[in-house]
Amino acid sequence: ELRLQLQTGARSLELQAHLEQREGQWQLQAAAQLDRQPLLTLRSALREEAAVSHWQGELELVQLADSRGLFVWLQQWQSTDQHLLDTQASLRLQANWQLALAPGASLLDVERLRGGSGTFNAVLQLQSPLLQYQALDLKLAGTLAEQQLQISVQPASDLQARRVQLAEGLRVQQLQAKLAGLALQLGGNPSLHGPLQLSVGALEQAELLPQAWQFDGQLQANAQQQRLQGALSNAAGLSLKVDTERDAQGALRLSA
Repeated sequence: ELRLQLQTGARSLELQAHLEQREGQWQLQAAAQLDRQPLLTLRSALREEAAVSHWQGELELVQLADSRGLFVWLQQWQSTDQHLLDTQASLRLQANWQLALAPGASLLDVERLRGGSGTFNAVLQLQSPLLQYQALDLKLAGTLAEQQLQISVQPASDLQARRVQLAEGLRVQQLQAKLAGLALQLGGNPSLHGPLQLSVGALEQAELLPQAWQFDGQLQANAQQQRLQGALSNAAGLSLKVDTERDAQGALRLSA
């Protein structure tokens, strides 16, 4: 049994955890409260079956209406961007996993996880003034095998922002990015590829008339090169097929 209470000024953090061995498996249940409000719950089980360790679990970060208190605690162990400390944001996270760990001498050996296999799912929802009062809604599904982690973005995943400054003198209003179908591979040569749909209510730049723009295409990116292909159009009726590529030396090629 573990019961941990931390207090700093008017803020409090409380953690309760229970670990036991039952019916041939280790079971862990934990819950945390921030300022006496539910923060997260964790349920996890580890069992041995035919000389293979099976690990499954569920993690839920309760809908957190104001994330500032959480980052105040985290900065005591890890320096945190001041924007996260000053900006009120709503955050929610759900995750579950089922993994078979690779053989090893210790249950706590990280290499057993790296060499394991299995699946996981996660849902992340974020609403923040850093996104100009808009939201990030991300649904992920992943598989782990042969030290390769494959993550795919599920339907209904998108990013919305009222205003984004892309560069000096260039900003967009009402940005929406549809992310479903993107696939990320970690391990070996990391890569990101899949469909990408972008739309803005107005793109603002000194040499352009402010108006709506849309892009619908494919993204292929790894550490050596990145390529973006698709159709670019605007509210005035301009329509372009574009092909943009950046190589390992940093050279940029654009055809339209």
